[in-house]
Amino acid sequence: MAGKRLLTLQGKNFVVQQRNNSPEQLFKYDPVSSTVKLYANQQDSLAIAHSGRSRDLVGHKTNGAWFQDFSLDGNFVVNKRGLVVDVSGAKDKDGANVIVWKKHGKLNQQWKIEYVNIDTIQNGIIPDKAFKIISKMR
Repeated sequence: MAGKRLLTLQGKNFVVQQRNNSPEQLFKYDPVSSTVKLYANQQDSLAIAHSGRSRDLVGHKTNGAWFQDFSLDGNFVVNKRGLVVDVSGAKDKDGANVIVWKKHGKLNQQWKIEYVNIDTIQNGIIPDKAFKIISKMR
């Protein structure tokens, strides 16, 4: 069985990758802008690529636009317009591209939030506390 794969920034695009303890696998939620910021570069947030017809999940300078507004809904990381974070083609392998897509509920769209140095167990996203986004595919 494959190990856990985490949402990982690779260049400007997100992929899933085995845990490597790099800052590219850490995030912080900003309740003011409703964005999930990149821990390694807190000027950038998760965003839906807005060039052409791409549905790639990318890192983009935070501006609080709809394409950066994400929240947690159960096991789903959901954009303000209802699209969910999705491992493209349901490929459980290192380097698989991460996109946003219409919700269908399969494992390639399900994620677990795991906080670094967990001191209390809470549901949802805790503002300004570093966390990992782990794929539920196995």
